[in-house]
This record gives sequence, structure tokens and C-alpha cells, in this order.
Amino acid sequence: MDCFFPPGKENCPVGSSEVKSESAASLQPQTSVTSLPTGSPGPKRSGTTGNTLKKWLTSPVRRLSHGKGDNTNAKKPNNKQRKRDGRKSVELGPAHQDSTEERGRRGVNSGGEEEAEDEPHTPLPPPMEIIKDPSAQEEKTPEPGSFPVLGSVTPSDQMPRDPETEQKNKAMRGRMFVLNEMVQTERDYVKDLGVIVEGFMGRIGEKGVPEDMAGKDKIVFGNIHQIYDWHKEFFLCELEKCLQDHDRLAELFIKHERRLHMYVIYCQNKPRSEFVVAEYDAFFEEVQQEVNSRLSISDYLIKPIQRITKYQLLLKDFLKYSTKAGLDCKETEKAVELMSLVPKQCNDMMNLGRLQGYEGKLTAQGKLLQQDTFFVTEQDSGVLSRSKERRVFLFEQIVIFSELLRKGSSTPGYQFKKSIKVSYLSMEEHVDSDPCKFVLSCRGSSERLTLQAANIDIKKEWVQSIRELLDMQINFLTALQNPQEYQKKESGGSLSRQLSNSSRSSSSHPSTPLKPNTAPNGSPTHKPNKHVEEELDEGECNGLSLVLVTQDYNAVKEDEICVVVGEKVQILASNQQNMCLVYRPANSQSPAAEGWVPGHVLSSTQ
Repeated sequence: MDCFFPPGKENCPVGSSEVKSESAASLQPQTSVTSLPTGSPGPKRSGTTGNTLKKWLTSPVRRLSHGKGDNTNAKKPNNKQRKRDGRKSVELGPAHQDSTEERGRRGVNSGGEEEAEDEPHTPLPPPMEIIKDPSAQEEKTPEPGSFPVLGSVTPSDQMPRDPETEQKNKAMRGRMFVLNEMVQTERDYVKDLGVIVEGFMGRIGEKGVPEDMAGKDKIVFGNIHQIYDWHKEFFLCELEKCLQDHDRLAELFIKHERRLHMYVIYCQNKPRSEFVVAEYDAFFEEVQQEVNSRLSISDYLIKPIQRITKYQLLLKDFLKYSTKAGLDCKETEKAVELMSLVPKQCNDMMNLGRLQGYEGKLTAQGKLLQQDTFFVTEQDSGVLSRSKERRVFLFEQIVIFSELLRKGSSTPGYQFKKSIKVSYLSMEEHVDSDPCKFVLSCRGSSERLTLQAANIDIKKEWVQSIRELLDMQINFLTALQNPQEYQKKESGGSLSRQLSNSSRSSSSHPSTPLKPNTAPNGSPTHKPNKHVEEELDEGECNGLSLVLVTQDYNAVKEDEICVVVGEKVQILASNQQNMCLVYRPANSQSPAAEGWVPGHVLSSTQ
């Protein structure tokens, strides 16, 4: 050993083996350390022993011992200082030994990574509980010194609100959303109508149409120009005003019910329009390219039908939110009912537009009240025919029977078979003890038509509608024949109420106000410019008499006719809206015509 170490170096450690042996010794089993006396230093181990133990250490412990060795090499005390502090280090041995052993154990468990020693830190908050009732948790006040749960802290400006108020506010927001959607879609709708009128119609007017198509272009577009002008110049502006006053919406639809019947006329013409477009599809495709339209003309022509249906859906949503908000919904309910009937009438008119073979003017037959499919059995002079399927249309003035064509098709057609005017119609409500059957016949004819409905509900609806028409007709004829007796019998009954309502509804027209038609003693009085209602009460006209036109009138709807002052017309019927169905004989200036005119433009011929 003397040849390897120079003098004075015997006590110097070789490398860090001695330090590593001390670290390794501290990782020996507890019994080997505690068995040593606490008052004497532990035995020194040579480098050979340290090297031997080093071979058996696992890699995590080796890294731990290397770390310890690095800390020891940071400052090496001399031999004398180690001897002088030997007793003190031995006394601290057990604590150092425990901590080192614990660190070694943690090093092994953590995959060999050295962990930092535990440092003092702030106390942890108490464990949080699962919140089962958030509302109850928000009401709790945190105890002093406790850590509040983040979700339970409520700012002073977000205090819990009343559920009823919150629901009302939500309903009002939904109401406003529906109204905004209606206005925005109305703007888009007007733009689409503009493409048809200013684009397609304008280009066709400049370009012209093929010779064999002359006159058919009017069938294609129908009254869509009238619809476009009204929506662009009036209805869109009125809808935009509803954004500031929501209560105007329902009133707007109710007030312009008559104007919305433009769509009924449009839908009646739609089947013929489709036929012409399909016949000249190449021509319309060429026009589409010239106006740079991404949609075909058929896509645009269906827009009015889609729009009149959209009003109904939006109004139903508006009513739903208004009800949830606790608002008065009587006017809105009335508007919804109205806009539910208009699409139905449009659908009825589209079916009616597919009726072929009828030579009369359907628009002059009043409103279409009912339409349905029946199995009809004809009986003439005691001879029964086989039951046949028929599509039956009930108007205010006529009943039309037709045969179904293209059965099962999405666009069925109907071939006219026969008709009965309501003025000659009679009905038997019960037939053969069958709850689904009733009989219609024409007075003065032996022909009887037995109609079998699909169910009893359809039969009840038809019987009720026909009964109301017949009762109205009887009242009308009675008033014509003997108005004074009729008034005494009814004592201000239904006809007087109808005339009163009609006078109120026509008050907006520039006409002479109604005056009492009888003097206090009951004798009739004669006033200039008398209304039709006064004529009926005075009994000076009958179903065949002529009345004088006192004011010019231009037709608004297609079922109306234009009349001028001085013309004489024949009154055929009247309705509750103070409209009269008249026949105008042919004269030197205009052909014969039949249609509706307001009652206030007529007076009796003396």
C-alpha cells in the first residue's frame, strides 16, 4: 500500500468512494444501524467495501447516492474536522438515516427519480362536497375562514330572479324573434317578386313571345303584378312598423283580409300557368339565362303560394309566445284563424283551377265553401244508376259535380259533369238510415243525387253549409216579396242585423249615409240615392227588376265587374259583406257581364 500512496496522504479518501460508501451504509437495514452505540462513531468502511456495495445497488439508488455524493463534494472537510465532529454526526445519525431511507424508498417507488424534500406550505382547504341542490347551495353563507365554492359565489347584480318574470321575458324575446323573421322574410319575398315582374315579365315584354304563345303569357303570370305592387308599396312598410308596436301585427292581417284574397285568385290560375310553362319550357329557359337568374321561372311562380302559407305558421308562433307572456291574444287568435282559412281557400282554388269543361265563370259563383269526394248515385224517373266517385264543389251560388282524372297523381284533374244552382237546390238530410248519406235535387226536375260521404263528420259539415245557404236564400226571397211583413215577423232579426253590419262595413266607401227607411208611424219614406238595403225594405224590386248604377266602380278582384253611372243591372244575390251579384246586359259600349259590385253604388229605378 505504501507504494501507491505518497506520505501524508494515507487518510485522504480515494475519489468519492468513501462518501458513496457512507450513503450506501445509510441504506442498510435498520437493525445494522440501530445496533450501534449512540455514543461512539460508526466504523469506517474502506473504498473496497464501498465498491462492493456499489455493484449491488439498483440504478435508482445509484442515482440517489450520486446525488448525495455531489452534495458532499461541494465542500470537503479535512480529516481532523471530521474526527472532531464525529460524535455530533453520529448523534444525528438516526434522523439522517430515517430521512435517507425514506428518500431511497420513494426513489424506488417513483421509478428512480429524485424528489424534492417536503417543504412547509399553506394548509389545504377542506374537501368539497358534491352539490345536489344548487339553489339551496347559493343561499348558504360561507363560514369564516372557509374557502367558498366558485360556483356558489353570486355577484350582487346577478341575484336570483323570479321564475315567472324570467319566463315572461323569454316569451317576449321569442315574440320579437318571430316578428323579426316575418319582416326579414317579407323583404326577401318582395325581392323575389321583383325578379318575376321586373326581370322575367320585363324581358318578355321587350323580347316578345312566339307566335303560337300570343296571349298565353298573361296566363303564366296571372295577377302577380298586383301582388307585387301591394306588398312592395304598402304591406312591407306596415310590417316594419310592427317592429315598434307589436300589437299592430294582428290588426294588420285582419284589416286587409279582403286584399289577401288576391292569393286565392292567383292559386286558381296556377294550374293553367304550370301547363303553359311546361309547354314552352325552352323559351322560358332562354329568358332565364338572359336575366341571369339562378332559379327557373317555375321556382319563382311558386313563391306566392309558399308565402301565404308562411304567414299562418309565423302567426301561430307569435300567438304561442304571446300566450306564454300573458298578453291579450284575442286579436292574434282571430288573425291566426283568418290566415288558416286563406291557404285552405288557395288550395281549394288550385284544385278548382284543374276543373275542365265548365263553360261558366267560376269567380262569379261566390266563395268556394266546401269541396270533397263522394260516391254519387243518380236517380232519374225511378231509374238508379251505378254509384260513381265524384269530386263535388259547393259554391255560394252553385254546386258542381266532376269526375276525377289522373287519380293518384300529385296534380289531379277534374272533368265537369253537371251542376245545380243554389237557387233551385233542395236537400234531404236523412236517407236509407245511413248516417253518411244525403240527397240533393233540383226543383222542377225528377233527378235526385244521393251523396255518400267518407264519414259522418264530412256529411255534417256539408249539410250545415247547405242548410245555411238555403236559409239565407229563403230570407232573401221573403224580404223581396214582402219586406214589411218579414220585418214584423223577425222583429229586427237576422236580416236587420246583417243589413246593419253591412252598412257599418261599407261606411268607409264614399256614399250617402243610411237613413231610416220608415217614418215614426211606420209608413215608408222615399229618399234620393237609396241603398240596396232600402230598396229591399221598400219592396220596390224583385229578383228580375233592374237597378240603376249611381257611382262608377272599378273591379278590385277578378270575380267583380266594372260599372259606370247610368248603367242598369239586375241583382241576382247579395251577401253579408254588402256585395251584390249582378248581371249587366250587353250594350253598345260593353258586352254582357256577371259579377260582384258593392251595394252602395246601386239604387232603384223609379
